[in-house]
Amino acid sequence: MLALERGDSSLWDDTTITGVLVTGDFTPENSFWDESLLRNIEVVLGKGKGLDSLEVLYSNDSGNIFESLKTVSSPTVVNRLYKTMFDLNKSAWLHKLKFVITGDKVRPILYGYKYAIEREDLNG
Repeated sequence: MLALERGDSSLWDDTTITGVLVTGDFTPENSFWDESLLRNIEVVLGKGKGLDSLEVLYSNDSGNIFESLKTVSSPTVVNRLYKTMFDLNKSAWLHKLKFVITGDKVRPILYGYKYAIEREDLNG
């Protein structure tokens, strides 16, 4: 248990532990009056001990069905940080991201996104 608390291992009884991070529903401008387009997402990973994969998934408008956007498998991290960016082009009132991490070669550090306001939501 101590190794798990310190982050020294991603195994439990020789079985890989899968980490899941789900953001809450968010609006890029912190205004629920706008419909927005998430254009790109960028994920920064820190060098760790081993990685099977990092999968990024997307859901919109407070849904619980996620669409897989990208999976990064065992990237070669030469420096302390590794950065990957990809296109989303998802339009919605609310956005939600899910990150699924297996292994521990690379650790998620932060993410960011580019967006554009498409229009004011006039349906409400």
